Amino acid sequence: MSALYRWINSEIGFVVTPETQGNIQQALVETAYHMGVTTEELTQGLLSNQIAPAPFIERVVTNESFFFRYQSQMTCVINDVVQPMIKKGKTPRILSLPCAAGEEAFSFAMLSQSNGVNLDNIRIFGVDISTQCIQKAQSGIYTEYDFRRTSAEYQQRYFTAIGDKRYQLSDRIRRSVEFYAHNIFNGLDKVSASFDVIFFNNLLIYLDEAHTRDALNILRKHLSPDGWMIVDSTEAPRCREVFASQVLGDFFVFRHKEIVTESKKKNHGLKAKPSSISRQSISKQSISKQPMPRWEPPQSTNDKKAELLRQAKAAADDKHYSKAISLYQRFQTEFPSDALKALYALGQLYANQGQDLHAMETAEQALVENDKKAAINSLSKKEQADLHAILALGLRSKGLRDAAQQELSKVLSLYPQHPLGKIYHQEDER
Repeated sequence: MSALYRWINSEIGFVVTPETQGNIQQALVETAYHMGVTTEELTQGLLSNQIAPAPFIERVVTNESFFFRYQSQMTCVINDVVQPMIKKGKTPRILSLPCAAGEEAFSFAMLSQSNGVNLDNIRIFGVDISTQCIQKAQSGIYTEYDFRRTSAEYQQRYFTAIGDKRYQLSDRIRRSVEFYAHNIFNGLDKVSASFDVIFFNNLLIYLDEAHTRDALNILRKHLSPDGWMIVDSTEAPRCREVFASQVLGDFFVFRHKEIVTESKKKNHGLKAKPSSISRQSISKQSISKQPMPRWEPPQSTNDKKAELLRQAKAAADDKHYSKAISLYQRFQTEFPSDALKALYALGQLYANQGQDLHAMETAEQALVENDKKAAINSLSKKEQADLHAILALGLRSKGLRDAAQQELSKVLSLYPQHPLGKIYHQEDER
């Protein structure tokens, strides 16, 4: 099978790891069955270019999404990027990549219309390597499972039941998105020269180092000079190699490095200079000489907050993980301004339960939130190291050893005695 794995990597850049080998084998069996050949004949036909690769590749890469997966980020983009561009007489160009069966692209269209955007004033594109996914998107027909995070209001407003638990998307929304079956490495030029907003999710984690660099450079080429790129938290560490992060609303997004640098210079120039003898400046000078205390949940000032954290920690210590997760999520909802510690704990809980992808997403979110916090309210260096350790282990499990090594370096830089360093050292000696 190693020859087939190398072929997959050369064709689409995917890294086949022990965790994904089962999916590859299943794709091979299903494709061979539908073609009326054996798996050995199919493998040899692919390697010798005697069999068209598309049917097999379809089953390897086909992924799923769901409607309104990134609703908060999309609403922020609509209000803070799209609408201001339209007011200036521009036509925003939005790309969803990879778009799966169109759920995210159509979500953006529905949210845009709901927020007062005339869909004739924007262009939305969906690109995916899977022809089957694109055909499903163009049909606009979905099942109940696709609505697992869709409010009844949106489902009733934009979809019509057509029987067999299937639903047809409205023609207006369906016509608002242009879909293309293309590989990111050779197809974006055929769609558009540039995009003002790119939603880019769940691709780099499957690619090797060389293909990751190529993909990022392609995105840099196609992101407009003043454009915005919104990525899944698992993609963020890799995107920082080419792009710079910037706050948009309550989220971190990516832009061209020169744009972010220029923006920081302008913001710095606008800041008022405090008087050299002001109480504020004296206070800052005094504080800067003292070590910042580690933030602890308030006890006397907010008993409910402290009690909720105590209950969550007790549940986690007793290995009642579902209850602990529920309590920490409740804390996030009720006390959003103090949710950083809950995010940290959730990342640990997901990792302990083997929910690698969820753990990585939560760890990245916690690190992003930590960057926004004042020193007195931020995570300790050990806690930050724990979060980078989650990312390192998750990336390593996917076969992304270089990216994992980068996270390990951050772990040891923050907390040199972290046990992950010893684990890596023992594995390397074997």
